[in-house]
Amino acid sequence: MNAHVNIDSATLHNIDLEQEILGSVIINNSAFDVIDSKLTAADFFEPLHCTIFDAIRSVHASHGVITAGSYHCINRRRCEPDHR
Repeated sequence: MNAHVNIDSATLHNIDLEQEILGSVIINNSAFDVIDSKLTAADFFEPLHCTIFDAIRSVHASHGVITAGSYHCINRRRCEPDHR
C-alpha cells in the first residue's frame, strides 16, 4: 500500500511522530527520498531529532545507505561515520 502522506512542520511538534519519521528512514532507506523533499532539520521540534536528521542526510549524501549503526552524532551537529 502506497498511501500519500502529507507532512507539514506544524505536525512535527509531536515527538512520537518525529521518532516514527526518523525510524522509518532507518528501516526503509527509500523513505528518505520522500521525506527529504518535504522536510528540513529545522522542521523538527526536538533538537536531537534535528541533529539525527542532519546525520541521516549526511550519510545518505555520502554513500546512500542509512542504518542505525552507520553513523554517530557528536557535538555541534557534526556527524561522522561509525568505524566500530
